[in-house]
Amino acid sequence: MQEKLEEIVIRYEQLQQKAADPAVVQDRNVYRETMKALSDLDEVVQKYREWKDVDKNLRETKELLSTLKSDDELRELAEMEAAELEERLPALDLEIRILLQP
Repeated sequence: MQEKLEEIVIRYEQLQQKAADPAVVQDRNVYRETMKALSDLDEVVQKYREWKDVDKNLRETKELLSTLKSDDELRELAEMEAAELEERLPALDLEIRILLQP
């Protein structure tokens, strides 16, 4: 699934570049089609980017936890953050799967 999402992100970025092209802006039909395609992909791309951020933050928090030995207060905060992030990932995953359905 991640590979498909990466392809969607690439397509989204290509469409953004196309929409910025002055020749495309002048052709109303092409511009409208481009903006529609961008709109169709926008929510999926934003959710995937959010998923990637949460995943990255979770990995960093777990890495921090592995280095914390003596600071109980900081360790407790990191554990709470990790728990919150671990809860968000499956929810985001489900949202993305729903958005990818035809």
